[in-house]
Amino acid sequence: MHLEKDRWSWPTNLKLDISKYYLLATCLSKTSKEFEKNLTEWKRLQDFEELDYESLRMIPRLSRLVEQFQVLDENQPRYQGIYKKSWVLNLSYISEVRNLFSELQQKKLPFIVKGNLSFANHYYKEIGVLKSTGTEIVVRRKEVLRVVTILEKNGYFSKGRFSKFSSIRILAGGRVNFVGKSGCTIQVSLHCFPFHTVVSSETMLKNNTQTVEWKDLKVQILIPELELLRLLLVGISGQRTPQLQWIMDSNILLEKEGDGFDWNLFKELTIQHDVPLLAGIGLEYMQKMGVSTIPTTIINELKSKSTFYSRIVFNSMKRRTKLGVILRFIIVLKYAIFSR
Repeated sequence: MHLEKDRWSWPTNLKLDISKYYLLATCLSKTSKEFEKNLTEWKRLQDFEELDYESLRMIPRLSRLVEQFQVLDENQPRYQGIYKKSWVLNLSYISEVRNLFSELQQKKLPFIVKGNLSFANHYYKEIGVLKSTGTEIVVRRKEVLRVVTILEKNGYFSKGRFSKFSSIRILAGGRVNFVGKSGCTIQVSLHCFPFHTVVSSETMLKNNTQTVEWKDLKVQILIPELELLRLLLVGISGQRTPQLQWIMDSNILLEKEGDGFDWNLFKELTIQHDVPLLAGIGLEYMQKMGVSTIPTTIINELKSKSTFYSRIVFNSMKRRTKLGVILRFIIVLKYAIFSR
């Protein structure tokens, strides 16, 4: 694979380690020959004993691809061990939260399920392929208190100094983790994205969800176009280290949807959420990293629709200055005032 200089430039000025690039390229490989070549290069650059958290998150997927392409790898038993551990934990988490979700539905409290568990179940069709510590749900503002009460009744409690103010923190636009006795975490929030937009969770529930089977339970998840937008925003949301999984997940989503993916609807959603610039930058970076299913015309259109709000968000991520912190506070304030 030809490596261009700008491949190493993360959208938010973070340095992408070359070994991580080859790990991602391995997980995006389309043929056995390409997979084996990228895997060999990654193993040459990376000591398995020194894998960081971001790389470890990719190993379950790597394990399945080694089997799929029938490549001989002396590390496959270790890959499989990580995959099996992920599978067992995720299966136990699904079983644990099933009763909770069923009770929420019986009480007629709508919610959106997002995160690794639901994504692996729907798009990968394998619950073990993505490491998880639980799941995430998005609820409506007017029902936060009732949802928190049900969580606590089922043995889920938030931790920390402000644990008694969980409902207030959620209503203020925060994300609160509720931990069960087994360690399963359920994150509750009013929004689907890593930062706030002016589109309320109520609007999302009405217009932007699809019903899928989760074990023997039907739950609401984001439509593919909005799920891709969520993944893009997660990927360039100003993390301290470049994340890889969002690119792999986005690629799987586009492959699964194929021609059924509505790019016009996707463009409308980026404008509705006021983030066309960020979406365009995310898609452009995915294209540079080897995802070939993205139309260049879409990238150009999105980047041309840059808004003042999206430039503020992107610059606050990129510069990481005190001004950026202030700008992010303004974003939160905007969400709190206008998202109803």
